[in-house]
Amino acid sequence: MLFLRRSKSFYNCGLTLAEMIVVVSLLSTITLLTTGFLSNWIIKSSVEGRRLVTEQKAFAALKQFAYDVRTARAVLTLSPSNITLWTDDKNADMKVNTEETVAYIWSPEENSDQRWYRLTSESRSSLGELVDLRVAGDAKTPHTRHIVIHVSAGSHKDSVTIGTSAYLRGPLLTMETSQ
Repeated sequence: MLFLRRSKSFYNCGLTLAEMIVVVSLLSTITLLTTGFLSNWIIKSSVEGRRLVTEQKAFAALKQFAYDVRTARAVLTLSPSNITLWTDDKNADMKVNTEETVAYIWSPEENSDQRWYRLTSESRSSLGELVDLRVAGDAKTPHTRHIVIHVSAGSHKDSVTIGTSAYLRGPLLTMETSQ
């Protein structure tokens, strides 16, 4: 049997306590910096993701509203909390019937949730998380031809505001209102 003689360097190959403390403190510092950076990045990306979704919803509501204005025959009422459009003369009698109108109204709910709604004779649909919808016309109804629309969506602390303008499609009409 051969007995190998071990050298002193074999026993001294470990780390001293001081070296161990330095290595652990460096690794801890790097871990804290990396964790801080990653958590800030995750928070920022989630906020931006929510903001993007809010912006897309606001754009969809604005697109629907602008489409209704562009295809309307006339603006019947126009106020900060209500706009009613005569969309189509379905029975070709040149009279406004309730089935031929689309209304956008501001409706505060009991649970302090305030929403804009699109009302037709068949449905009532919410326009999503709209904080504000401002509408202005170029003239008083029924002579309104050009509507400027601004939509704010999100929350009161962090909202997205987009806007557009829309022109009514046809010539100015004279109409009768039927009950």
